[in-house]
Amino acid sequence: LSHSVNSKLTTLCPRLDAWLRGGVPTRSVTEIAGEAGSAKTQLALQLLIAAQLPREMGGLDGAAVYVHTEGRAPLTRLKQLVASHPAVAAFVEAKKKSEGADFDLMRGVYVAETLDDPDGLWTALVSVASVLRETPRDDGRAKKKRVRLLVVDSVSSPFREEDASRANGAFSRARVLGRVAALLREYAHRHDIAVVVTNHVVDAFGN
Repeated sequence: LSHSVNSKLTTLCPRLDAWLRGGVPTRSVTEIAGEAGSAKTQLALQLLIAAQLPREMGGLDGAAVYVHTEGRAPLTRLKQLVASHPAVAAFVEAKKKSEGADFDLMRGVYVAETLDDPDGLWTALVSVASVLRETPRDDGRAKKKRVRLLVVDSVSSPFREEDASRANGAFSRARVLGRVAALLREYAHRHDIAVVVTNHVVDAFGN
């Protein structure tokens, strides 16, 4: 445990890593907030890849869970990132030579697509517990590694603005969000993982 507590996960962007003093920390919940089109999902996908890299490359040498709440998960974009990032592509090629041509970095990403509502998000996050408890094992083709990263993209999407306009809507939303935040913090500390959530930011104009 002493080797992994408070480890840092590279973002695959040197400038961001420098700003974060080494990357995204484990045993913490990190929020990526921004307006639509500000590359929140792009950064989340980079982290899913980075988590599987060895520690000497800034990774966590583990698997990752991706909870996606907005339609179909962008797996095609994830594959493109694996192929286009020079360091990652070189790592994959080296793995194919040492472990076999069927090595696929995508096997280390567990995807959970949720219903676009608070109950769907809560159910998906609760189900993640079973994956986090799994111990590493050899499945005959490649060693299944322990999960070291959980990404929720996005945590705010299931909580639509119209819910707040109904009676007690804002209170209900805050209560469920509080439960979600508490569960994510528990996962981060109990399983020694990095937890990353994306969150939408919108502009509000007054009269």
